[in-house]
Amino acid sequence: VQDDEAIDLERLRIEALLRRGRLDEALPAAEQLLAQIGIRVGLGKSSRTKLSMQWIQKLRGLDYIERDPTEVNPADLLRIDVLYSVVSGLAFVDPVLGRMLQPELLRAAFDCGEPIRVCLALAQELCYAASAGTRSWPAIAAVGTRLKSIVARIDHPHIRGLADVSIGVAAYMGGRWRDARGHLEAGITTLRDHGAGVRWEMDVAETYWLSTLYYLGEWRELIRQGNILLRDAIERGDVVAQQGIRTGRPSLAWLLAGKAAEARAQLDAAEQTLAPGFHLPKLLAVQAACNIDLYCGDAAAAARKLDEAWPNIERIGALRTQHLRIELLLMRARVALADSSRPLDDRLRQARGVADELLKEGAPWATGVGHLVRAAALVGRGQHDQAVLALLAAEDQLVGSDMIGWLHVARLRRGLLEGGPGGTARAEAARDLLRDLGAADPDAVASLLVPWPG
Repeated sequence: VQDDEAIDLERLRIEALLRRGRLDEALPAAEQLLAQIGIRVGLGKSSRTKLSMQWIQKLRGLDYIERDPTEVNPADLLRIDVLYSVVSGLAFVDPVLGRMLQPELLRAAFDCGEPIRVCLALAQELCYAASAGTRSWPAIAAVGTRLKSIVARIDHPHIRGLADVSIGVAAYMGGRWRDARGHLEAGITTLRDHGAGVRWEMDVAETYWLSTLYYLGEWRELIRQGNILLRDAIERGDVVAQQGIRTGRPSLAWLLAGKAAEARAQLDAAEQTLAPGFHLPKLLAVQAACNIDLYCGDAAAAARKLDEAWPNIERIGALRTQHLRIELLLMRARVALADSSRPLDDRLRQARGVADELLKEGAPWATGVGHLVRAAALVGRGQHDQAVLALLAAEDQLVGSDMIGWLHVARLRRGLLEGGPGGTARAEAARDLLRDLGAADPDAVASLLVPWPG
């Protein structure tokens, strides 16, 4: 006889382990629990190989027959709850494995028809589907529209907050930073005012919100809010929140403020709490470490860290997520441009190759940074006129992507290249604007984001 209470308690235990990144403990337990509810699936290495050919799954129709929870078999509701705990827990630790189970969650929720669980399944679908990137945006938008229509009808504040957060995360993954910021702020406010037991969801949302501030060039606000949220997380003893702020994009706040030693100390604190193995939080720590090395002028150390991590980055499928792929390709180019220990021709060839890949992504923000990388490679070859044209193309895309900090970096570079009174004035104006945004040392920030060979 199935012990529903025992299953639910085990579900909560596994959910907590996944949210802390404890995959070594969580995955075997999750396999066993899923088997108890009739879902036999492997969550080991073979699963990744099997999944490689089916990363993008076609979404079933978005229609379902709505039912009140009292009309549904409790065992079916528990089955959905178990799937949701595993799928949502994996989403920000090991999304490849989570994506494998997401269709099962969606199918179970739609077959059941209970509206709150349908919304939870659609919210997860948004986050997973958005990882495919810009070209899938019409399908992603359709899921978001369906989710919003159900949320508006059931008028459940907790679910409304989660829906806004998931729409915000999806917008972030699509490079729609301003839309992402608006939805994330709305979701965080609603969850804070009406949610119960949603601290982890708020941690995730706040990390993405800080990341939108970085891309939007709201650097002064990123620095201020990052410090406030970190103090709050330390007071609560919230390790997940602390990791999110001390690694990845939010950790750039200390470098923008000119505090490299503080950035390194915060990263050291985060690394002491990371779970064993290589997972998404570990990847974000590697990104932070490389950024610190680049800021401090040790590109060779950044190159070693990135090269050591790359096989694991490929193994966990991070390059299947467009926004991560763009960031990681850009990191490779930045490291190559800055690493003077390597032959210049090799570095410029690698940077030009990355620029070409970024331009093929189809995402406006990737096109913008791709032109910036291309300009740096052209400068390295002494082709200054072509570099100026590439910088103008970058500026056009960065304006459209609301990436104001990066825009002023491009203008600073262009002013220095053009020279003369006009170019000098443009470069100085860009420096002033970067300082206004919160960059303590505009030239150091420019060298961090787009190293200029020679």
